[in-house]
Amino acid sequence: MHQFKVCHITTVHPVFDVRIFHKECVWLANEGFDTYLIARYSRDETIHGVHIIAIPEINVRGFGRVINALHAFQKAICIRAYVYHFHDPELLIVGLLLKCITGSKIIYDVHEDVKLHGMGKSWRKGMIRILIAYGLRGLEKLVIPFIDTAIIVVPSLLDFCHKRILVRNFPITSKSSMKRTVFTNTQRLTLIYIGVIRKKRGLFELLSTVKILKESYPSVLLQLVGPFIPPGLEDESRRFIHENNLRDHVDITGRVSFEEGQKRIENSDIGLCLIHHDPNSLNALPTKMFEYMLSGKPVVVSNYPLGESIVQETECGVVVDRLSPDTIAGAIIDIHKNPKRMKAMGENGRRAVLNQYNWENEGKKLIACYYRLLSKSKNDKYCF
Repeated sequence: MHQFKVCHITTVHPVFDVRIFHKECVWLANEGFDTYLIARYSRDETIHGVHIIAIPEINVRGFGRVINALHAFQKAICIRAYVYHFHDPELLIVGLLLKCITGSKIIYDVHEDVKLHGMGKSWRKGMIRILIAYGLRGLEKLVIPFIDTAIIVVPSLLDFCHKRILVRNFPITSKSSMKRTVFTNTQRLTLIYIGVIRKKRGLFELLSTVKILKESYPSVLLQLVGPFIPPGLEDESRRFIHENNLRDHVDITGRVSFEEGQKRIENSDIGLCLIHHDPNSLNALPTKMFEYMLSGKPVVVSNYPLGESIVQETECGVVVDRLSPDTIAGAIIDIHKNPKRMKAMGENGRRAVLNQYNWENEGKKLIACYYRLLSKSKNDKYCF
């Protein structure tokens, strides 16, 4: 097929963000699209068929975001893509300019409700938080009529605009080892949390749970895999670990590669997804929970709507009604002391992902969206 040139742009997410790079960009490249990704990185490079176009690794807070957007626009206009697909709300103006100047189609990937997400930023001062949250929502409403398609992640955003498709953030089953034995029972009880590490993602409840569990499991290990936000939170966590003598029981890895993350999940016993109740989290898709399930791990999940409904439907784990360390520890002990039940939960979760909650199904919708936009491009007066 003729290689249509398409370009993804992010100035906030890391270059190897699982959804942007591994799912969308690599998927498009494998389908035969000439795929570019503009992101903060050290150098231009082609990986897995994706041409990475680097912009400076400037801090993503404050005025740095404006500078990043200007760099991205400069790189993007030189690529002359048929479709520009951007992932950050501050790039809405960049996308609109690209559409006006090049005549290209533009896709806005809506990762979350920007107003609720902005209001949940605890490190921003009250009035600044409100101005940013409502400012980004206003910017979306201004630009939405001009975008060609919005890609949304969760059903709660279905009313975002009428030109949208739902492409959920499910795991890539082809990257999982299909021949691997589903059930594993490590010599030491090993728990894992993978993803962005925040207080509202249950960080200190997790640490307190380990403190309780070490009385029954002297060698228990919690793996915390991912970046701390805000960065000062890591120091606070390490102080808690030191004060409670948990140094041998908590492994802080920082951000790791996609492959390393999968390996750590496979070498664990139970996956944890303990999200606090706040307006944005209530509609959050438990992305990492599906990765635990794909690796055959039972899960312990807090009772927010999407996570609770999936766990109850698939019988792949336990829902804790409140984020109490005693309750969480009790749920983990109940699972681990019954290997037969633990194995059944893991098998149920893996089967649900392989049959239903997988990127292979969602990726087909993404590709169909691109072909639909490109077929329209052929009929436009503007061509490259």
